[in-house]
Amino acid sequence: MKQNFASLALVGALSLISNQTQASEPVSAAVANSISSSNGLTLSCYVDTPAYDQYAEGYCDALIYNAKTAKAVFQVFGSEQAGRYTYAWTNCTSTSSQCVKTIYPFRFYNISVVVTDTYTGTKTTLTATANFEDGR
Repeated sequence: MKQNFASLALVGALSLISNQTQASEPVSAAVANSISSSNGLTLSCYVDTPAYDQYAEGYCDALIYNAKTAKAVFQVFGSEQAGRYTYAWTNCTSTSSQCVKTIYPFRFYNISVVVTDTYTGTKTTLTATANFEDGR
């Protein structure tokens, strides 16, 4: 029973965060995205490193020693049905469900995409943030 109340309290707190999130707060934005995409769409990313990279929903970062630039890969998940969705990216050039952006160290890159369901006309805006440090 205590676990159910704790879960409800967490959902209530996250809902409050979702209503008060601003784009300049990458961690809060990631939480808001996971709540607000009720149609199952999410935006995840990873910063490409020599290691095996995995997508993280809403926020990704990496430590890449002595790197001048890195590639951040953003991917919309939940829109796999071919021809059903269109994508309009902000701050990233692509028309597919994936966008790759060159990023520089110590900067936060907030990327947004408006996903339109061509069957229903529903538009969903998703955001994610990427950054990396070069070990200085």
